[in-house]
Amino acid sequence: MLNIIVNPYAGRGKCKNEAEKVARILDEKKIPYKLHYTEYPKHAAEIAHKLVLEGADAVVSAGGDGTLHEVVNGVISARKTIEKNGGNFKTVIGVLPCGTGNDFMASVNLPSDVASALDRIIDGKPVPLDAIDVDGVYEICFACRGIDVDVVRQIKEVERGRIKEYADRVKGAEYSEGCNGIWSIPCDVALPCATQNEIDKESAELLVKNGVRYVAEGANMPSTLEAIDVFKRAKTVYLPAKAANAGGVATSALEMAQASGRMFWSAEKVDKKLKEIMVNIFRNIDAAANRYGCDDDYVVGANIAGFEKVADAMMSQGIV
Repeated sequence: MLNIIVNPYAGRGKCKNEAEKVARILDEKKIPYKLHYTEYPKHAAEIAHKLVLEGADAVVSAGGDGTLHEVVNGVISARKTIEKNGGNFKTVIGVLPCGTGNDFMASVNLPSDVASALDRIIDGKPVPLDAIDVDGVYEICFACRGIDVDVVRQIKEVERGRIKEYADRVKGAEYSEGCNGIWSIPCDVALPCATQNEIDKESAELLVKNGVRYVAEGANMPSTLEAIDVFKRAKTVYLPAKAANAGGVATSALEMAQASGRMFWSAEKVDKKLKEIMVNIFRNIDAAANRYGCDDDYVVGANIAGFEKVADAMMSQGIV
């Protein structure tokens, strides 16, 4: 019997529809199954743990990498309990990729579409896979700890709560109040996305001292002029807001295009178009900087590319 743990919020909500398609296929093939829907963060781990202790033959993760992470930890936790009590562990794990990235499937060369993955679960043979223990948390995709997007969505999109609640739900996460403390944490990439002037000269110097390599702005002018000078002197790759934060305006333009054409695009299509726009923005500012002898200076590149775009529009309209 296939016990399928479904995260209905994965893939921006598409996972629920995919699970229903899977159910119809299994009904046609007369393969016994049961759908278990998650309702809150870490619920997948709880469901998996319970199913394994009850003797489940197969537990299938239907969601993204975050859902799989929970399922794996629930299964391993139950396995340790079973073996500690002298029992035999027999459960295998299957994966239906319903998330946004599905990096695990790509990393082990498994099908990235749900139908093919289901065929592999039904007809394929289980293969052993190592899990890495990182401070008591098991990882099978990446041996690192990042932001659990499923928890973020639960807090922000479902509960409409405050992001600081994330630290209460994810082991090892820390919340820093205000705009200064967070920049004291060593990092390779800094993404100031909150408010104007949140990185001042002192914060920039601290980031550089701790080895920051990239700073990309996700708010309106979050770095002061003094901070920008610090990044440029340190040759830190600095991507200014007028380029890196253009995604919001670009998305508004995509919404206007849909409205004027009386069309409705899927989230996946909008994401694809937005990615294309952002890639083109980078290429334009990089080319502009190089064209005027300012290689890798994306402030200069963004200013020139922006000016050229406006100037070209004015000339095409006969204003100049």
